[in-house]
This record gives sequence, structure tokens and C-alpha cells, in this order.
Amino acid sequence: MCFAQKAYVTTKYQGISNKLTVTLNVADGYFSGTEIKLYNKASRNTTRFLPEKDGVDETQSTKFYHFSPSGKKFTDYFLVDGLQENYEAMPKQINARYFMKANSLKLVLKRKG
Repeated sequence: MCFAQKAYVTTKYQGISNKLTVTLNVADGYFSGTEIKLYNKASRNTTRFLPEKDGVDETQSTKFYHFSPSGKKFTDYFLVDGLQENYEAMPKQINARYFMKANSLKLVLKRKG
């Protein structure tokens, strides 16, 4: 068995709507470690979203897909604006949009801590 320390720092961002809490953990220096967690207050379920690609195109929104350990396909996803591979200074807020079925929800995710 091998143990290793993670070699990147994460910064937490959070946005809250009436029924949802969205947490974005940005892994500075290792983009594949970035993830979104969606907590539904009504159902008390947490859903994980992972980036579509291992890298980020800083000129476009980054897409995060609904992750399922069983491989089940879901149609909901996030688009997050302004993500970078490496930051000189972490932004105070990040804009995101959550798409589910025929609806979308705009969110402002604010840096925590």
C-alpha cells in the first residue's frame, strides 16, 4: 500500500438558492482535482460533478458533468466561467450556470475562508 500527499491546494466557493447549495472546490495547479457538489435541501442528497476535460480552456466556460459511480448517464450539468489552471490570486467569486431538464439557474459562487 502506498500513501501520498495531495500536491495541490483547493479553494472552496459556495452559492445558495432556495432549494440548492452548490460548492465548487477549485484545485489550483491540478485542474482534474476540481469538483462541484450540489446539495438538494428537499431530498437531502448530494451530487458530485466533475470536469468534462483534464484541462481548462480559459477562453470558454468549463463544463462539469453529473458523476455516477455506477456509470448511469444524467442530463444535468454545470457551466463555470473564468476557471484557470493556475491562479496568481484566487478570485473572490465565480459565475456558474446549472442546467437541468429545460431549466437553468444562474449562480454566483463566493469564496469561503
